[in-house]
Amino acid sequence: MAAQSSGTQKAASLGKFTVEPSDDGFRMRIETDAGEVMDVIATRDQVDVIADALDDLLAASEEDDEAAED
Repeated sequence: MAAQSSGTQKAASLGKFTVEPSDDGFRMRIETDAGEVMDVIATRDQVDVIADALDDLLAASEEDDEAAED
């Protein structure tokens, strides 16, 4: 199950995002514009789920953009 925001807290703006291989899978570093940093280790399967979710969101956004142009 994916973590979701409760809507009560404002999300921070993404400043920088990096991914690199690690002994445990992949190390993802997420940094906010304010300089807060979160390091996360993810398995290949977890990274695959993230990539699929982003692809789906981008495809839907592109379809919305194209519909708005018509």
